[in-house]
Amino acid sequence: MQRVNLYITDGISNKTDGPKPAQTDGLAAVQSDFRVEEMKLNLRLNEKESNFLSVESELRLEQTGKKQAAQLFLTLNRRLEVTALKGDKPLQWSRQGDVLEIVMNQPINHGEYIDVKLNYAGSIDTYRSEGLRQFSGISKNNVLLPKSVAWYPQIGQRQLIFSQEHNNAPLGFIIKEGLSYKEPGVTRYDVIIEGRADKPLVMPLTLSDKENIIEFRGKNNTGLFLYQGVTKESSVQGVKVVDHPDKMSQSQRDVKTQLNQMEFLNVWLGLSLKPADLYSGYIFSGGSPDFLDPDNEVYRIRYPWDFLKPPTVKPIMLNTLLSWVYEHEYPGKSKEWKSGFHDYYVNVKSTKGIPGPNSLSDEEVRLVKEISRLAEKDRDRILDISGHLYRKYEASPNQEDFDVLKELDHILFPAKAGEAP
Repeated sequence: MQRVNLYITDGISNKTDGPKPAQTDGLAAVQSDFRVEEMKLNLRLNEKESNFLSVESELRLEQTGKKQAAQLFLTLNRRLEVTALKGDKPLQWSRQGDVLEIVMNQPINHGEYIDVKLNYAGSIDTYRSEGLRQFSGISKNNVLLPKSVAWYPQIGQRQLIFSQEHNNAPLGFIIKEGLSYKEPGVTRYDVIIEGRADKPLVMPLTLSDKENIIEFRGKNNTGLFLYQGVTKESSVQGVKVVDHPDKMSQSQRDVKTQLNQMEFLNVWLGLSLKPADLYSGYIFSGGSPDFLDPDNEVYRIRYPWDFLKPPTVKPIMLNTLLSWVYEHEYPGKSKEWKSGFHDYYVNVKSTKGIPGPNSLSDEEVRLVKEISRLAEKDRDRILDISGHLYRKYEASPNQEDFDVLKELDHILFPAKAGEAP
């Protein structure tokens, strides 16, 4: 009955008559003149069944918007009571629902910082996904605090949930999750957790090796979730994997595939991809495209079921050749790679608004035919050619002027013997 009452409370307090705001690619941009550069959270969880948490937080905020700004907003679940809020600069604050408004006595210039200390406490016990499939909160055996419930302060004014009239629903309305939000930059986190040390805790950060202290440290551009429940831990080629026991076998297989894909891409294209510190299926938002950045040190936890892809390049011929070669090595759901390179290339061009085989120039026809012929008898040769082209394209000082067809013609039809790469 308690959860039903909470559902009714959520429905009434988040009722809206308008449609759900439009999203772009499943994520909404955060509108703010500030971004969170650093966040420290000292989180205390009740050792017993009580659904209660208390947090002391410190935020370093950078002004990245206007020439000057004196107002910023933070989103924090309305069920969490703010017990203290102060900054290193004089400020005033107020609250309406899930949104905290902070107004500084003096504007802050672009590129300057403000440090804010924010303490809060309370319970989060809420339905997600229309109140049917998922329940967020803290219980005796589980902690489920996704980013979407705003259990920690998040920059900007965010819509966490919304409800609408629905005549066929028993309670007269339905409750849905609000938007998913893309963070406006990378944040460095330092999270210390007290209590609930009897079972492993999972966060999208690296667990520090401090004795008798649960501390997660690291940086990412995706935000935080916190999970504790039914978990199993294993290792795949020295990489730590944490997942639900029923999913562990699948995760182990998929992590091994990812590691093999990394090794293949590194050798083939000269990349420098590295495994993450931790693979965990508890990352509810899925993976991150940042894993293809050789210099990426941000996203140190990865979704085990992600399928790595070769880097995207602008020239259609080269991009198609890389995809076609890679899909032969690691077939995805699409079976188009089974066709010859000619049909594959024509199909790709058609998706870009250049339909039909007649869209190929005489030069393209000649090159595509030769690639198909070589692929039937010498796969290694095609690997060498595509890898050589990618490296040359990446090393080109002006990639906009890189002529892939000319380069391919030189490789496939050298003017004299010995000019192949």
